[in-house]
Amino acid sequence: MAGQGGRGRWVPKPDSSANDPIRGALNWRQARTALRHPRFYEGFQEAMAGLPFDYGRLDRLSEADQRRYENGREIALECRNAGLEIRWPQRESVPLALKRLVLDRARRRADGARRTDPYVVCTVM
Repeated sequence: MAGQGGRGRWVPKPDSSANDPIRGALNWRQARTALRHPRFYEGFQEAMAGLPFDYGRLDRLSEADQRRYENGREIALECRNAGLEIRWPQRESVPLALKRLVLDRARRRADGARRTDPYVVCTVM
């Protein structure tokens, strides 16, 4: 199985980052659960509104919630880069344009395509 080493040891796939062992959703069932999470939604909304990253708030979250919040911001940035103006007033009801973008990412991931990082386009490191 890709991404698995012998004796329960995780080995990154060639296209994944050694620092990010979380693979991400491969289908809508998996993605929907992540998108509806309150921390993902908050990160998405803040990034779409153009609010700066709140490091103090991030420090108060659990590691799992930090990832959810950061992932929400990452998807929002990807939407903005794609020219999508997504209005998402209710967390439980994912807009169709966002669903399509996330499903496209999941299909690329399931097909073994390389990951793209939208932060490279918008930030100077």
